[in-house]
Amino acid sequence: MIFNIDIAIVAGYMVFCLVIGLFKYGTIKNIRDYTLGTKPFSTIVLLATTFATAISARYIGDIGKAYQLGMIYMIPLFFWPLGWFIFSKLFVTNLTTFHKHKFISLSDIMEHWYGNLGRWSTNVISVFLSLGITAMSAIAIGYLLNYFLKIPEVTGIIIGLAVVTGYSFFGGIMSVAFTDVFQFLIFFIAIPIACIMGYQEVGAKVWASLPVTHLEISSDNIPLFISFIFYALIPYCAIPYIQRALIAKDKTQFTQSFTSVAVLLIPLLLTICLIGFITHSDAPEIQNDQVLYYFIDRYLPIGLKGLMIAGILSIIMSTQDSYLNATGVLISHDICKQIWPSITEKQELLIARVSCI
Repeated sequence: MIFNIDIAIVAGYMVFCLVIGLFKYGTIKNIRDYTLGTKPFSTIVLLATTFATAISARYIGDIGKAYQLGMIYMIPLFFWPLGWFIFSKLFVTNLTTFHKHKFISLSDIMEHWYGNLGRWSTNVISVFLSLGITAMSAIAIGYLLNYFLKIPEVTGIIIGLAVVTGYSFFGGIMSVAFTDVFQFLIFFIAIPIACIMGYQEVGAKVWASLPVTHLEISSDNIPLFISFIFYALIPYCAIPYIQRALIAKDKTQFTQSFTSVAVLLIPLLLTICLIGFITHSDAPEIQNDQVLYYFIDRYLPIGLKGLMIAGILSIIMSTQDSYLNATGVLISHDICKQIWPSITEKQELLIARVSCI
């Protein structure tokens, strides 16, 4: 059941995101403002926007896979923070060089090291990746709104895309970063509370009800287990993460922000495991993609349910807005500006905004 107060919380969250975008609209004067902001970000803001970008719709999928596979999937998840430590160590050695050359995108960096082939390979691959991320996020939003609010999935997709595109279009990285801070706060309020409430209701039954297959790794599963670990260790080098790294004003702020993301991933991973186990103990036969939604519907009271739905929306939208912003910049600065070098700053900014749509 969903109540009016829950609907109001979800609607209020989406309106707030749009207001932030409109508020930041007048401060954006050129493509650099749109990409890296009009002033240096504090370490807290940089941390929040990087973390919020990292936690995408895959969070929903991770809970489903933890529910389905148990330890074979859960243990490799805890290698994910190591991937962030690796990225931090690799990138920080060149940050001063990147700032010296005033790079604003991954394509700038790739051209510096690998020439035109590096730039254009990155351009093409990044656009297709962003299309995939946007499609995944849109479907997740449509399914979420349909499950709880009974809004048709296509209508839910349109609503979600309109909101996230709207504030990304108007406010650039400034609105994306500030909405990410809000999303970060929702995430660390709603999800831990929900997890604790669910565990209190189920108790020790969580562990007693798990099948043996969820608690052991057999010789048949070793190749899959190793492949999950390998994937978790791959550094995150997609365009939004490079953009966040370039926003950092110096090596110290970069290192503090990105290593903090790695540390904060640990409680996130614990909630993924616990929600998957709690739901399995209560409903061992549901579909993987329904695990998180079933958990919200089954264990959360009025008010907190709406906050949790807003939290899941924030998880999805915080990644989607980052890809929209970074890809708009890529199309404008790394593609159009390279083909037509004479376009003005205003035209470059307009192209970036239109590219969001």
